[in-house]
Amino acid sequence: MKKLLSLLAILLFGIASVQAQENYSYYYQSEKIPLHLDRQFVNIFTDGDFNSRLLTDIGITDFKFITDNTENGQRFAKLKFTSPLNDKEYGIMVNQLRQLNGVKHVAPFFERGSAEPIGTSNHFYIKLKKANDTRILKKVAKLNNATVVKQVPNMPLWYIVSLNDGTDITSVEATNRFYKTGSFADVDPAFMFDFSPTCTNDTDFGSLWGLNNTSNPSIDINACQAWTITEGNGVNVAIQDQGIHKAHNDLAANIHPLSFDAESGTAPSVYNPSLSHGTHVAGTVGAVKNNNLQVVGVAPQSKLMSVSHELYISSTLSAELAGGFSWAWQNGADVINNSWGDQGGNFYGQMHSTVLENAIITAMSSGRGGKGTLVVFAAGNYGSSGAIMDYPGNFHNDIVTAGAITSTGSRSYFSGYGTKLDVVAPGSNILSTTNGNNTAYYNGTSMAAPHVTGTIALILSVNPCLTGLEVRDILEGTAQKIGGYSYVNTAGRPNGKWNNEMGYGLIDAYAAVTAAKALGGGIDLYMKDNFADVGDEPNNTTSIMWNSQDIWVRTFHDWGTVHQNPDYSAAGNPNTVYVKVRNRGCLPTKGFEQLNLYWSKAGTSLQWPTHWNGSTFPTGELKGKIIGTATIPVLQPGQETVIPFAWVVPNPNDYAGITPGDQWHFCLLARMISPDDPMTYVETTDLFNNVKYNNNIAWRNTTVVDTPINSVVGPVGGVVAVENTFDQPHMFTFEFGTFEEDGVPVTELAEVKIRMNDVLLAAWEAAGGYTDMIEPQEDGNFIVTGNFAEIRLQLEPEQTGIMEVTFNFPPEQQTEELIHTFHIIQRDTETKNIVGGETYTINRAESDEVNADDANYITTMSPNPASDDVAVKYHLFEAESAYLAVYSVYGADGETNYYDLEAGSGDFVTEFNVSDYANGYYTVVLMVNGEAVDSKNLLKE
Repeated sequence: MKKLLSLLAILLFGIASVQAQENYSYYYQSEKIPLHLDRQFVNIFTDGDFNSRLLTDIGITDFKFITDNTENGQRFAKLKFTSPLNDKEYGIMVNQLRQLNGVKHVAPFFERGSAEPIGTSNHFYIKLKKANDTRILKKVAKLNNATVVKQVPNMPLWYIVSLNDGTDITSVEATNRFYKTGSFADVDPAFMFDFSPTCTNDTDFGSLWGLNNTSNPSIDINACQAWTITEGNGVNVAIQDQGIHKAHNDLAANIHPLSFDAESGTAPSVYNPSLSHGTHVAGTVGAVKNNNLQVVGVAPQSKLMSVSHELYISSTLSAELAGGFSWAWQNGADVINNSWGDQGGNFYGQMHSTVLENAIITAMSSGRGGKGTLVVFAAGNYGSSGAIMDYPGNFHNDIVTAGAITSTGSRSYFSGYGTKLDVVAPGSNILSTTNGNNTAYYNGTSMAAPHVTGTIALILSVNPCLTGLEVRDILEGTAQKIGGYSYVNTAGRPNGKWNNEMGYGLIDAYAAVTAAKALGGGIDLYMKDNFADVGDEPNNTTSIMWNSQDIWVRTFHDWGTVHQNPDYSAAGNPNTVYVKVRNRGCLPTKGFEQLNLYWSKAGTSLQWPTHWNGSTFPTGELKGKIIGTATIPVLQPGQETVIPFAWVVPNPNDYAGITPGDQWHFCLLARMISPDDPMTYVETTDLFNNVKYNNNIAWRNTTVVDTPINSVVGPVGGVVAVENTFDQPHMFTFEFGTFEEDGVPVTELAEVKIRMNDVLLAAWEAAGGYTDMIEPQEDGNFIVTGNFAEIRLQLEPEQTGIMEVTFNFPPEQQTEELIHTFHIIQRDTETKNIVGGETYTINRAESDEVNADDANYITTMSPNPASDDVAVKYHLFEAESAYLAVYSVYGADGETNYYDLEAGSGDFVTEFNVSDYANGYYTVVLMVNGEAVDSKNLLKE
């Protein structure tokens, strides 16, 4: 008891005396090691739905995401502030971040001299003195608002511990508290080391400070990070300069087959071996990467188009260079680099060349199929004389003009500057290729411009759909505010704060590429998760990721569009699964993209790939497997197609040992595989987030329930598997309900009953018997009494149970909706994150055939699909009143339309026009004497 009281006293003392921010330390081999807080960086850990715009909403504008990963359902990002904050500013900033909705933890960074600062997280490690000390570990963790996550694999005394959401202390402070109790053998604050190999093997990469500045880590263009996304593939870069040594061993593989000599007006280009300027520029743009040789360019997979000119004064120089611009954009140049200019005229009036300016303007307006070729110019090297910039880089706002900086973040003394300066880039002491297979260090804004040009190539490689204006906006809007200069809001500069010596700041290749990719472009295949989904990643339009309307089943290959439950055929007759895929990009697909389709038994906690790859339940039954692979045909931008798959449904009797006599349906998963449109986020076992964050994946876990109107059929429904995929006991919350957009809650229309097998009943009791708007019955069933009722289950590791949900609609129940939707949503009780779920689509329609003279029914409806007039033939018997009601079902979001009909008895025909209807699916209902008697589905296209 005394030991426990002493332990508690130490913990309470620790809570009351939180370390000062400048007094950090940690324990290593019993020695106290001092730490120095780095106030320019923090890690934030958020839920998967965190909206980064919340950062700007509280006035935090000077930041950038260095990394953005999803791990175990939570995201983390390294936030960099423009400059180091003082102690008070840092404290205020951290508190502001902690208050944001969705932020779970804010973790500090610590200085490491000339190396990158190292970050921390909400995790840390504790070593027990003996194996049975887990009780003490859990007690200390609870007192410090932490949770024991799991044992470190193959190290029985070490445990991973996590600070609970909203905890203010850091992992360093937490390990110190644990250490001071004396109850543990060792502690580890879990510094987030970067053990990844260097981003390229080029031998002189360490000298390329502009790409990776080890001396001043915040003063470079973040090339390594950008290369994790793209290396510039598919982009043509014209280098209008003194010629390129095209056979250079670090350039040859990236030389475009087309070239031009602007001086003579003929092809190919030429170069003077004594003039290395153009070769140096070309190397900075696109020297080959990972060839274990010399240097690497900013866009090492771009193609270099040589447009040569010795750039000596001549009477026709402007016209010759104008011809070079015209040749370049007409032959497919996406961006043109111009590391040259004339410094005259800044003081006594600018001289102009109309022919040269016309060529530049035409390239910027007509190139890239009208989207505009990007034109980059160096700002010039006369900055030591004042605010001077070279012509023609200063004559037009659409030109991207680049100034130069040093490796410490200051403007290079020679760098031109002034009102037309857009951005800056590394320009002092720049190593690159030179003629004769050599390399050399050069200085100048000529060296800064190709850094900018290479970054533009990276932007266009991930999104060739962008216009020239959009590229410039991204380049400028993502620039880094460096060097201690005063950046201010400036008229005519819409992309953030600006400075006349630094422009918008130092270009950031990673941030620019990330922003460009987020806008979509190139080949961008997607399948809808719901009706409102337009392919954005992540899809924030719904919390139901398993009800894609782009996957549906028909029991026959009839091209029908209404989803049916798959039927087993003893004769082996296949069902057909249809998958709709779309290309929302600006380029046509190539015709070799693959679509894979999988099935799994319906469950609310399905994982990738375990439930889809042929794995089995403990009793040997298949969980699921691949149905087939299809090649997606060439799709033009904006085009879509439907691909059918034949599917022989597994025998229900194979699962009789798990769900005897129950209707256990199936779940379907579609994944598109394309090297030109890869998964945006790396797939994990978390299927929900895989679908949410990747528009190449769609999921359908829907049970169709048919129940006739005006008849007593008893309860109808289906079963679903419930599983704990964790390797430790875990509590889950299950929600049951209907969203507002799906109409009247099903609980108001029918008796909704839950039946759980013995495994789940025991799990409910283990969770304390918690329910909300759910009433336990004596027979072991449960009645759902309200919309979005809840029940909790505490499941053992990898335990699976079966849940059945049934719906019993009273006879004569009338409602405008004939299709109802009911969801089961499984959440992790602790994190509130959605694990998965099941959707029930309930169709209420007349089930018996109606074709007798004394019945009321729709005979035919044509054409279907329809685009304008629709003719409906119908039969009435002693109808006192009759009308058609046309309801939007899905894909359309319109009002219900009503059409009065002639009453009486006999066969009739009426017409209505759907040309003003939104494209999508509708249900046409025949209402006779106030009752719905028959219905048919209609497709408007």
